[in-house]
Amino acid sequence: MAEIANPHDRFFREVFSRLEWSRAFIRTQLPPAIVETLALETLELRPGSFLDEELQQYFSDLLFRVRLRTGRDAYVHILLEHKSYIERFVALQLLRYK
Repeated sequence: MAEIANPHDRFFREVFSRLEWSRAFIRTQLPPAIVETLALETLELRPGSFLDEELQQYFSDLLFRVRLRTGRDAYVHILLEHKSYIERFVALQLLRYK
């Protein structure tokens, strides 16, 4: 049986390509004050990645476009780091990445 290249990335993309799951994630992970400004029914997945080849072995990312309640477009970028252990200071670690 052939190994799946980067199974975490494929799983992440499969899950978050389902817009109802992405909407639920955004609702639960962003502050309510921000969520209230988003017309989540307009959420759409955009193609591409913002990661270079080196970072792609550790991270997955997805970009979504969403309409604001004001009528303007906004973007939500989800960056996921693949971890095989629990890291206490992940937020500080993420500040290192460009």
